Amino acid sequence: MKTQKSIDLSRLKTNKQGEILWAESAGKTVPFQFGEHSGELTIIDYNARKHIVEVQFGELKAWLGVTKIYYCNLEKLFKTTTKQFLYEPGEVVNGLQITAQIWLDKERGYAYKCTVCGHEGTVLQTKLKQLNTGCARWKQHGKGTQDNPENGGENVV
Repeated sequence: MKTQKSIDLSRLKTNKQGEILWAESAGKTVPFQFGEHSGELTIIDYNARKHIVEVQFGELKAWLGVTKIYYCNLEKLFKTTTKQFLYEPGEVVNGLQITAQIWLDKERGYAYKCTVCGHEGTVLQTKLKQLNTGCARWKQHGKGTQDNPENGGENVV
């Protein structure tokens, strides 16, 4: 489940191109919602060389990149993470039924069962989103379901 987040930067001064003038934003507040947290985020300081802004919410303070603020990515401020698995066990994505959420080399991934050939394997989350259809043996789906001799039958995408 994704964290609900929004931020309204319309109170901050901008130049003619619509770019926020962060150096002139110290002391300004902007309304935001980040998960169960909502209220006014105060701009404390701006470091132009690093393009980072110091923000405060209550007793919490953090330096965040301006892009993090634009997209309301306030994980660092609240010491949380919204980087979650995108799919739940039981979901079918690109012809693969997710059977478990796993970690592969410190990256999110999934164990799956192919809905076309029944093959079971693992895939990184980033690769799963890029697949057109089926498992790594999808090219063979019309040719039978023998193990792929090139990878010893293992299917790590």
